[in-house]
Amino acid sequence: MPPPVEQRVEQWRYFTIGLVACLCFAVLAAQLVSLQLVHGARFRRLASRQTLRFVRIFPLRGRIYDRNLTVLAGNRPSFDVDISVDDLAARELTNTIRHLARLLSAQEKPLWNALAPHKRFSYTPARVARDLSFDETVRVAERLNELPGGVEITVNPVRQYPLGQLAAHVVGYVGAISPNHAQLISGEYSINDVVGKNGIEYACEAVLHGRHGVKIVQVDHAARYFSTLETQPPVPGNDVILTLHSPLQQTIERALSNRVGAVVAIDPNNGEVLAMASSPSFDPNVFVGAISPSNYARLFLDADRPLFNRAIAGQYPLGSVFKLVTAIAGLESGVLSANGTYTCNGLYELGAMRVRCFRNHRHGAISLLPALRYSCNTFFCNFSTQIGIHQIDAYGRMLGLGELTGIDLPGEKRGLMPDPAWKRMYRRLPWYPGDTVNLSIGHGFLLVTPLQAALLAATIANGGHTVQPHLIRNYGIGREALSSPQVKPPVPTSITMATLDIVRQGMRDVVNTPDGSGHAAALPKLAVAGKTGSAMLGPETYAWFVAFAPYDKPRIAVSVVVEHAQTGGRDAAPIARQAIASYFDIDLSTHSGRINEFSIVD
Repeated sequence: MPPPVEQRVEQWRYFTIGLVACLCFAVLAAQLVSLQLVHGARFRRLASRQTLRFVRIFPLRGRIYDRNLTVLAGNRPSFDVDISVDDLAARELTNTIRHLARLLSAQEKPLWNALAPHKRFSYTPARVARDLSFDETVRVAERLNELPGGVEITVNPVRQYPLGQLAAHVVGYVGAISPNHAQLISGEYSINDVVGKNGIEYACEAVLHGRHGVKIVQVDHAARYFSTLETQPPVPGNDVILTLHSPLQQTIERALSNRVGAVVAIDPNNGEVLAMASSPSFDPNVFVGAISPSNYARLFLDADRPLFNRAIAGQYPLGSVFKLVTAIAGLESGVLSANGTYTCNGLYELGAMRVRCFRNHRHGAISLLPALRYSCNTFFCNFSTQIGIHQIDAYGRMLGLGELTGIDLPGEKRGLMPDPAWKRMYRRLPWYPGDTVNLSIGHGFLLVTPLQAALLAATIANGGHTVQPHLIRNYGIGREALSSPQVKPPVPTSITMATLDIVRQGMRDVVNTPDGSGHAAALPKLAVAGKTGSAMLGPETYAWFVAFAPYDKPRIAVSVVVEHAQTGGRDAAPIARQAIASYFDIDLSTHSGRINEFSIVD
């Protein structure tokens, strides 16, 4: 029997061991309670995430229609290959890329490039191949079971422009989303989304895009699909119905083919844009998916800038079309009248300044209406200093020059309506009488867009009301209109009807008299009113023509500008003639519209 001291020590040892064991069991029990009861729900969620995948379902982008519901932009299905990179080990990923490259008869580098961190978010699939052909899709599908989990073929909508180049600058195009896009950063969009880059596609992105859906799927330990637990369907984008008249648009684009320039046609009564063309143009289908290097070089390096929308961003000297503004300012200020005459000897002199009429033509004693008909430079130069720059500037701005029109397209330029304050600020020079003389015939510092020129013609046509130009007619689903954007109603100007009647009569004579400068725009059984213009800027000549028809009850106003041209009567007026004839279904096959010697003036 051990001594009492040793017995007590042994008992104490057993007690200590038992106490430690009890404490350990207590800690373990507490931890189990914490895991199961306190934090159990959280850990169950974390565990489920390892077996669940949240797959985005891309919405169908809304269509873009013309006014007659002809599809200008639609969608078609695209078969793509996605890889869930985070589910694969490095060796698995390498083998997968190598295998896919063989199946697609492609280089490995583009597939690896698609996996770059800036092209995807963590835990989201990377799209390594887009828009597979039928044969490619079949080859990948047949070998899909041989590939690691996380590789799948997905079907996604792809933008399609069935009419190709038609109205390309208006419709715009879509492209891959940029990494700094606001909706991408917010999580509303994904890295695989396409977004509007220009035109209506860009302006109506929020309307057209729609809202993503999500599919919650369960996968096994190898990240292979097991079952679908829940699906939230995507919400398709709304459609956009434009004011464009496709047959008119086609006619204008054909008339502009092989020329550099722009045409705008609007309804002078409400500002609806009936056609808008810029030449040269482009096919927006080349931007679907990834643009090829050859197409990129052709579009972005072309000196004629096919992506540039001249109709709203081209800023040109207006030439003799501006004489309409000078005439209005002169009549409203009392300096001009319908019957007052001036003797034109073909040359106007102001100090050392010399301004000649076209081909030094001497018009003799001439009043306002013939001065408009023949586009007599010296007549308007002579009266310009009496009218004064402030009157000319005021009426130019009243008619919309030098100001943004507010059209529902991105990229519009405001042009330039120069005045003494502008010249002092930007040229550090005073305004000279010669500046007023130059401006009175549309030269000098003046810059105008084709859209502004069309609105100038529209305001004269409709009795002096400025209209809000717009391209969006309705938003809708399918062919059913749901809502319309707010458009500012026509705003009356202070120009009197007496003044407008005189100017309108002069414009009618420009086209409908055999010796008018715009006679090349004349049409059978339809009175067209117009004004020619030619503006030189260095070696370059810009040919202009603005018009409206019918004369009595105008339904269309047109502006045409042609670069690398000779005169407005020769180069621009025939294009306007084709546009107006198309709009009113006039057959030109029996009317040649031959240009005589007088018609090429200005």
